[in-house]
Order: sequence, then structure tokens, then C-alpha cells
Amino acid sequence: MYLRTVFLLLGVLAIASEQGKRKPIVLKINKPQEKEKSSKPLSLDCSFKMSMTKMKTIKSLAILRSETGKEESYKPIATLTHNSKTSNLGDSELTVSGKIDEGGESTVLAKYAAPDSGYCFFYKCVVEGTDEKGDFRTYNRKRQDRCGKKKRNPSKNGT
Repeated sequence: MYLRTVFLLLGVLAIASEQGKRKPIVLKINKPQEKEKSSKPLSLDCSFKMSMTKMKTIKSLAILRSETGKEESYKPIATLTHNSKTSNLGDSELTVSGKIDEGGESTVLAKYAAPDSGYCFFYKCVVEGTDEKGDFRTYNRKRQDRCGKKKRNPSKNGT
């Protein structure tokens, strides 16, 4: 009985310490205020702290977008590698910036003038690379941009 209690307590402590940890990958969606939508772009900021993982090298950082949120429906809109920055939307719609820092924090920032429907997508940040043993590793983080749907006011029915 004593041994079972000790194992249970160790399991609870491990879960609690895991929940308190900061994630190595963060995806932020910064959208302009309603009145600024036409003049300010939607900004997607993906950052990855390599020092919080066992990764040794980073192959790429990418931001993907989906209308449904289903895993197979995500398509890359911005990709950053050591040699290139790629935009998969029209050049006039999207600017991609960022850096891959093998020792510290790597970031990819995508800014684009999204049409109003662009504010209803699911986004995912993906980091690919290899760990200390040379094994392929992937980290990802998903976020959904909440649509600004207007609420109907039932008291204003025209009577």
C-alpha cells in the first residue's frame, strides 16, 4: 500500500511539473482592431525555443492555414529555412520575415492583408529538424482565429 501511494504521488508531481512548463513553441495571432482592418495586416508570429528541447538542428519553420482545422487540410502560407523565406500567397498579400537561430530562439513572422474571411482560419506553426541522435523531430502548435461574427439583437425586430 505504501509503495502504491509513493508511485501515485510521484505521478501527480510529474504531471504538475509538466503542466507548469512553458511550451517550446508559441503561435500568436495579432489581428487589427475592427476599424483598422483595411489598413493593418493580420500578423502571425511563431517562435521556437530550441534550448527547451533536444533538437540539434532546425530544418524549417512554417506557418500553415486551414479552413476546417482537419489535419490533412493545412496548407503552408509561410516557410523559413536557412537559405530562404517563402510566401505561398501572392507577394502583395504576405510578407515573411524571421530567423533560424540554432542556439536560441527561432522565429517566423507572417503579415498579410487578410480579407474579412481570412479572420476565420485555423493556423498551425510547425518546426522540423533533428535531435541529438540524428532522428527527425517535429514540434507544432495550433490556434484558431475567432471570427468576428455579429450577434443578432432579437429586441430589434422592426416593430
